[in-house]
Amino acid sequence: MLLCMALGCLDSIDVRLDEGLQEGLVIDSKLVAGEPSVFTLQTSKIFNYELESGRLVTMKRVILQNDLGESLEVPTRRTGVYRLEIGAEDAFTIEDGVSFRVLIEQVDGSSLQSEFDPLWTITRPSMASKKLVESIRLDADGREVVTPVYEISTTLTNQSSEPNASARLKWDFVETFRIIDDEDKICYLSNNRDVLNVKVFDTNFLTEEGWVPLFDRFIDPFMARGYYIQAIRESLSEPAFAYWKNVETVVERDGGQFEPPAGRLQGNFSYSSELQPADLFGFFYATRTDTSRIYISPEDAFFPTPFCEIPVPRPPQFPCGDCLEHPRATLVKPAWWTEE
Repeated sequence: MLLCMALGCLDSIDVRLDEGLQEGLVIDSKLVAGEPSVFTLQTSKIFNYELESGRLVTMKRVILQNDLGESLEVPTRRTGVYRLEIGAEDAFTIEDGVSFRVLIEQVDGSSLQSEFDPLWTITRPSMASKKLVESIRLDADGREVVTPVYEISTTLTNQSSEPNASARLKWDFVETFRIIDDEDKICYLSNNRDVLNVKVFDTNFLTEEGWVPLFDRFIDPFMARGYYIQAIRESLSEPAFAYWKNVETVVERDGGQFEPPAGRLQGNFSYSSELQPADLFGFFYATRTDTSRIYISPEDAFFPTPFCEIPVPRPPQFPCGDCLEHPRATLVKPAWWTEE
């Protein structure tokens, strides 16, 4: 089935369910500390191991709580989607060393909660870079061909606010590209890049800091009018790192998130009620982010033909006729898009 396993992620992830599963509740949630801090949560149900059975479901009540005894009720944005901005004016402490958890009441009377997860900060800013390299690919006839790609790299730092520990890091990637549709409208579209390629590092086991490659970005028509990659670095607690490391391992082996060869991926949600109607999947964590951006110009991409000008049948999900039909398109140029 297709599920979005990182709240706010823009591509779906293929998940295979194990045949013993009758019903499951998937909870995807995190708290991003900042100004303001943002808490997000998404809930969906899967039924009878049908691959297309997932659907968003609304909870009766969602509460964010810290280990100081402070709590906030989180409003529903739409079915199964919750979001809350937390500012300095709210009586809710968000700072390093404080732990957080989620409490959920379901409509059927059952209740569940996550484990507490502490917030830590990576104290050195991140940097990202691109380098043109050659990569070997197979063409349509199965022959090896050499093609240019951009190797995307980032810096690793072990500096963390966590006492007696080094930084644990996770990267998400978002790409934004510019197109001109058949009506000559200029649109900006954002999309998650390689959401299956989970990238995590524990610098407690690294001997030195430095640059590490994250992934290769092949040159394609979406770079014809300008293209950005945003590398979003997240700080992780030890339990959150262990979870995402397991996700990384499962995806590399299998391509699925809930059914690793050695058993089901363990999240940090559990029932607090006697009524336990469904298996639980997912993880809540607290993090602080830092974003680096890389621009690939049309010249960098060797001036490819724009996607909407290629004389071939176009995918129906990509509306070159009216780019605003795409759910992630906007006419508003992002504030950080500085290139013309």
